[in-house]
Amino acid sequence: MGRKGTFGVQHQGKNLFTRSLVDGSRRRWDPRHSKLAAYLTLGGKRWPFRSDSRVLYLGAAQGETLSHLSDICREGTLFGVEHSLIPYHKLHHRSRKRPNLFPLLADARRPETYRHIVREADVVVQDVAAKTQMDLFLANLASLCPKGGIGYMMVKPRCIDVARPPNKIIEEVERGLAREHEVVERRSLHKFAKEHVCLVVKVEER
Repeated sequence: MGRKGTFGVQHQGKNLFTRSLVDGSRRRWDPRHSKLAAYLTLGGKRWPFRSDSRVLYLGAAQGETLSHLSDICREGTLFGVEHSLIPYHKLHHRSRKRPNLFPLLADARRPETYRHIVREADVVVQDVAAKTQMDLFLANLASLCPKGGIGYMMVKPRCIDVARPPNKIIEEVERGLAREHEVVERRSLHKFAKEHVCLVVKVEER
């Protein structure tokens, strides 16, 4: 247990650490390389992860964040969706030593293609750089996350529309999410990821 309410994460000053599932060593979780770590470092309040959580991570890349979640959710199951081959191969290699981590070479815009594998997820984390990032996030929540589940959307406004003010795009995304789910937190990640914001939702009906 880390600080109160942050299961599986050790806080030392401004630094975060997890205990490696592979060899038991203490691993620094760098907020410059993980938006979920940035969220925590910058005061994020919602932390639903437990030892047996089922987690779906959209835009898993090489699996940096997922490897730390693998440390935290030791008896759980973590699915990482990545559509680009090069990062997927690195994610797959990383998963070989982590029996709770399952890489999926898939398109996050089409949750129906992996729904039979994931079945259900307590937590969905979206870190996809796409114009349709809100729509794919909502589609995955609707398909795979039950009522009461938690979703994290890492909003990348410049990927949605490079010509419009980022704050206006973020506000529109927040309103769009609020039409279907309860938005429980908005946390700027600007210190570590320029103009990015993490929106946390509590899932209503599926």
